Amino acid sequence: FRWFLTGPGAVVPPPVCLSTASQDGDDWNLDLFSKADGDLDEGIEELLFSDNVLVGHNTAFDLAVACVRDESLFTPVFEKFLKGQIKDTQIREQLLDLAEHGEIGMQTLPSGKARKITYSLARLTLHYLGVDISEGKEQADAWRLNYDALEDTPVEDWPEEAVDYAVMDSVYAVRVYEAQEIRRASVAGQVECDPLGVEDFRTMANFCLLIMTPTWTCLSS
Repeated sequence: FRWFLTGPGAVVPPPVCLSTASQDGDDWNLDLFSKADGDLDEGIEELLFSDNVLVGHNTAFDLAVACVRDESLFTPVFEKFLKGQIKDTQIREQLLDLAEHGEIGMQTLPSGKARKITYSLARLTLHYLGVDISEGKEQADAWRLNYDALEDTPVEDWPEEAVDYAVMDSVYAVRVYEAQEIRRASVAGQVECDPLGVEDFRTMANFCLLIMTPTWTCLSS
């Protein structure tokens, strides 16, 4: 999803658009659903009422955005959790680090010193794919921070940069997931167990903790 900015009274803001990306061999199938085009709910239902595995980054927040829009979606969301059909590249990376290094949020440099790290999609995209997307996420005029300006604008009239940012976030999440699967096999060989054996539970627990917050209760009451 791309959404209005979070803030007081908008901890889980309403969405502006939803992008999806899936691979068919070497080809990518890309879709962008928007509030202005009136197909946003169709896109959400297409994802949640299917047997497809959903891959995202910080999926707890995205799913909360969907459920704030329509609380009846809690049922299909939890059904997908129970089927193991929701994967979160952020949670996966934390579990891989925990299994391989015994800690989360720190990285040991070749010098032996430790430094703090984040689990942003930008860092994982740079680490696994060698692609730097930080500029499009951090600058004040980045589309990431300004999709509310497109709330009433059909996608066909969006600036190319706005379309590309929304769609490529989905593409990068899938590609990072694939790279993590390679690392998963490597780490499993080192620790002699599956480092992501509890990822489905941890991903669902992360969502549950978010919707249990007082701010959620206030928003959805």
